[in-house]
Amino acid sequence: VTLAFLFLINIMLRFFPVLTLSWYEEIVELLFSWFIFFGATALVRSKGHFVVGLLPNLLDGKASKRLLMLVVNGLTLIFYVLLVYYGFDLVQRTTNTSPVLKLPRSLFYLCIPVSAIFMVIYTIRDFVMDVLMPSKRTV
Repeated sequence: VTLAFLFLINIMLRFFPVLTLSWYEEIVELLFSWFIFFGATALVRSKGHFVVGLLPNLLDGKASKRLLMLVVNGLTLIFYVLLVYYGFDLVQRTTNTSPVLKLPRSLFYLCIPVSAIFMVIYTIRDFVMDVLMPSKRTV
């Protein structure tokens, strides 16, 4: 809602130039990056990401499907842990500020490791569910 409101205000100010919003682009960039990464986190939580189901569908009802799901969740977990690690590394190495609002640029990148932490939690949840209740898992 905030992002849509800022877009609307900026469009109106282009037609009626009573003032300029010099800070507009920085706020939109900040909000957009946080929205994207937390949208990705919401997809991980609901298992809504794109899935190629050919192999799991071929293995349906077999023990090898359970093993495949464990391997996929394990590799996904490794990726998210690396995203947390290198995301925090990026945040720590970023020292510049935004030109207008003087916000630390690390605030713009902080959404990467923060959302990846939640992705790790949800992937661990999926991993545990695959081990404890493999029949409840959908592709």
